[in-house]
Amino acid sequence: PWLVVRASVFNARNSSWRDIRFNFNTASKAEAAKVFLLFPFLSIFTLGLLTPYITYRGWRFAIANARLGTTPFKIHAKLGKYYAAFFISLLMLVGILVSLFIIGFLTLQRIGLPYGPESMSAMHMQAMLVPMLAGAFFILAIPIFFIAYRTLTRNASLNATQLGPYQFESTLRVGILCWITFSNLLAIIVSVGLLMPWARVRMTRYLAANLIMHGPPDLDTFVQGTRPDARALGEEASDFFDVDIGGV
Repeated sequence: PWLVVRASVFNARNSSWRDIRFNFNTASKAEAAKVFLLFPFLSIFTLGLLTPYITYRGWRFAIANARLGTTPFKIHAKLGKYYAAFFISLLMLVGILVSLFIIGFLTLQRIGLPYGPESMSAMHMQAMLVPMLAGAFFILAIPIFFIAYRTLTRNASLNATQLGPYQFESTLRVGILCWITFSNLLAIIVSVGLLMPWARVRMTRYLAANLIMHGPPDLDTFVQGTRPDARALGEEASDFFDVDIGGV
């Protein structure tokens, strides 16, 4: 928990928008312990049914403890949206698995079995191929479940996020993210890792292009109102250097 909070503080304080630095609540270690230690441990006894709640608390931890200058971020997400995302993704996984299994089964049936003494060995071969195909289909479908779940929960979280008078909107699409993820992976494999920077930029560009901020058009007034005064800025800088140099 301490490491999570300090990493969040470091990342926030080294990011800025219009010369205004982001910041993160340093007194959120107790909440981090619940989100990253207690809840994952309890999820073992719920067969994963606590996963949407952990995701919900994780997004709330990341957003509600952040601020831009003096303006805090707020999140009003509903827990039900995370459970809906989980079960929608699960249904997609089941649907894909069933479809792939039917296609594989029909393909085997279309190939057919030979007549005579060779038919028994062919039946044994077919009996071996079915579980192998099922396992391969499962490995292919699992990443789609995680991509769908992360996409839906990201949309649910950012669509419920506010910064002062501004409301965010995330318009990610599961199909497009699946395409980008798998094509990026293929490009990295084919290029022996040389295209990894290109793949990261491609993914980041898509995420940024589908994040919209709605609110008053006069950004200058908001920027002036969210700038910390010199005294507060000095206190934050002092705290930052104290933690990085002597805080262990």
